[in-house]
Amino acid sequence: MKIKTILLIIVQTFFFTALSAQTTQEQADKIVLERMSSETQSYTVYAKEDVQKEMIITSAAGEILELDYSCWIYYIRYGANQGRYLIVNESNGNLLEVDAKSGAEPEDLAEWKEIEQKYFACGVKDPLQNIEWLREFCESPFETQPIATVTIDLYKVIDKDEYLFLITTNYMYMSPAVWFDWRNCNGECIFSITAEDPPWRHEEYTAFLSNKEFVTGLFDYLMPVCGVNNPLQNIKWLKEYCESVKEKQDISSVRIYIYESKDGHVFRILTGFPWEYAPNHWAEYYSEVWKNCAGEEWEFSKDLVYYITEIFEFVKQ
Repeated sequence: MKIKTILLIIVQTFFFTALSAQTTQEQADKIVLERMSSETQSYTVYAKEDVQKEMIITSAAGEILELDYSCWIYYIRYGANQGRYLIVNESNGNLLEVDAKSGAEPEDLAEWKEIEQKYFACGVKDPLQNIEWLREFCESPFETQPIATVTIDLYKVIDKDEYLFLITTNYMYMSPAVWFDWRNCNGECIFSITAEDPPWRHEEYTAFLSNKEFVTGLFDYLMPVCGVNNPLQNIKWLKEYCESVKEKQDISSVRIYIYESKDGHVFRILTGFPWEYAPNHWAEYYSEVWKNCAGEEWEFSKDLVYYITEIFEFVKQ
């Protein structure tokens, strides 16, 4: 067995009970998740979906990990520039940890499968469930209020074990419409601003953000659309369309926005095409189509009442 590393640090090897047959992906997943269960910081686990034989992994920073034996490979992302590899030997289930000096993720990580995500903040695992004020806020009856969207993002103060929650609320028919409220672990609001605040307030906000780093999105509420919650999953034509665009070769991007009109909710679908499909073959161009809840084309008119939000974005890498 040969392992060649360049600019990588081998941390340690864990030995598990020898398996009578080759390790399956399900068994390898279990080994890795059992190892991660002792972690006390936020992480995401990504896996190569097929067993790897004599492969070379290159990170975005140019680091190289070369292996000449069959294994299941996982990448653990802890945050910006923090990560490591877990490698499960297919023949015996042994686990090897390899820590990257720069923490740079694999250059093809977008093609890996995410198998687990855990968040730690304010001294607890899964803050949405284990911080009382945050759990109660997420259980609020938003649908009974003039609220289009609510998101909660977790942030960390750089170089400190201190976490903050950014609650962004988009109100309908109000001015200012969008509010940004920052709360600490106790639920106390320590900073609040709107898009319509004066310039000096936005200068304060820039200074406030200077030592904060984004960790992850925790919560995402969208008002009922076309009579259903989660329209991307529960409106059949919309779900099928969003799934299909990823396989199309002649498009470069798709964005879908929701509006309220006098005819009910309508969807604006903006599709970008590569330059080779453009009329003059010199620049990317876009097409726009409007559809109603049934998926029928809707003729754009001045009957739009209110822009709600963007609900889908796909950009081909």
